[in-house]
Amino acid sequence: MFSPALLLLLLSAACCCSVQASHSIDDYGAVPNDLSEKAATANSAAMVAALKAANTTANDRTVLVPPGKSYYYFVVRSDYLQDVTLQVEGVLLASNNISSSQWPSDGTYATLWFQYCRGLTLTGSGTIDGQGYDWWWHVIVTDVDHRPHLVIMEQCSDILITNLRFIDSPQFHLKLDHIMNVVIRNITIFVDIGKQKNLLQKSGNWIPFKSSNKNELDLVSLLSRDPYYKEMLAKLPPELEKILEALGVPTFPLNTDGIDPRGKNVLIENVNITNFDDAVAVKPCNQGDPFTNCSQNMTIRNSFVAYGVGMTIGSVPPNGGVNCVKDILFENITFEHPIKALYIKSNPGDSGTGIVDSITFRNIHGKYPLWYPIWIGPQQQKQPGTTGTGCSWLYPVQDECPTQPRVAITNIVLDNVSFVDGVTLPGVLLGNVTAPYTGFKFTNVTSQGVLAGEFLVQQNYVCKNVQGTGDKLTTPFPPCFTQG
Repeated sequence: MFSPALLLLLLSAACCCSVQASHSIDDYGAVPNDLSEKAATANSAAMVAALKAANTTANDRTVLVPPGKSYYYFVVRSDYLQDVTLQVEGVLLASNNISSSQWPSDGTYATLWFQYCRGLTLTGSGTIDGQGYDWWWHVIVTDVDHRPHLVIMEQCSDILITNLRFIDSPQFHLKLDHIMNVVIRNITIFVDIGKQKNLLQKSGNWIPFKSSNKNELDLVSLLSRDPYYKEMLAKLPPELEKILEALGVPTFPLNTDGIDPRGKNVLIENVNITNFDDAVAVKPCNQGDPFTNCSQNMTIRNSFVAYGVGMTIGSVPPNGGVNCVKDILFENITFEHPIKALYIKSNPGDSGTGIVDSITFRNIHGKYPLWYPIWIGPQQQKQPGTTGTGCSWLYPVQDECPTQPRVAITNIVLDNVSFVDGVTLPGVLLGNVTAPYTGFKFTNVTSQGVLAGEFLVQQNYVCKNVQGTGDKLTTPFPPCFTQG
């Protein structure tokens, strides 16, 4: 699954972090340890100037954020960099002065924004902190969403991102659009979900697990409409009930995705992600995109995800240029408390088509799934400022989830996949009656509930309009599959 160019990038990765930088941002007017708007403006300009200087020198093409110092900043945009390294040893903090005129008022942008770059490296032992709290609160209260992403790379190739820590992005952490030959390894992405929960509670966008107020909606009362769930909830172990009471259920996530690649030839490995949203979400490409007309040839492996919403494909809406994702491998992934784990999602649309093909999940293991660990079907989500996708978060208890006939989902393989101590049904496989999903294959796919042996999560999946096979080790066995 690796291209020669990606292999060359891998071989060069070991030496890039040892390069000594002559372009310290301090030498270009950066002001450390000062959270004022004036200092943040100066720091943004200093980073841009240092990157430009590194890009025009024959040697010493590394820009250094010095260790032991913190630098507040606004938008740093740098285009057409070639073989430049940004080495972060200190801390970069996106300014939380969200009313500043230094932030664009609309459009897609990022605190670190790179376009048309080749051979760009982001590395170091430091931290890039998006300080997202105030941004999250603003969008919850106002429904006005002009949050920056933490890092955007657009139409860039031969990229290495390694060793850094990315925390509390206002929106996506790494948004990689139209990229080719990318290696991401040994990074941490962390979102303070406790703070997110407090914000959602304040705004009434959080459903508690169990409420002492009889007039307040809670998850127990919703699920108890189904006799099966009512019985299960009565038997929850105390330790699991504590987890659920601490988390509750958000009616929408805050869109703090971890890594969202769109392009080809990508390796993501040894990453640790806690973010309460998609951990890795492969986005589609289509005809007319610069590097490829289909997002493809990606491997995501040897990683850990806590409180995430999946190793994800999509969402994939239909498109006149044919939105496409194919040949993606997720391998050796461990989940703890996933809201979702394996997630392939279409999106609404009335014109064009889409393709999701040849997606493999291998050696995937999770504990304490908090919602549906496997979901392949329409996106089940409501974004801030939207009316949602039409698919209820409580499906199938609330039977509202319109399917998408224009996006074909085919040849999906789950191999050696297990989830234990789940609290809801093992999964949803939901195709369209006029355009069923085909070529699904489950091998040794198991799901057990909180009382293994006595009480399975549910007798089975919701499985409609999907053609697939499963082996004898797969349990529960999807009812619309055949033995094979």
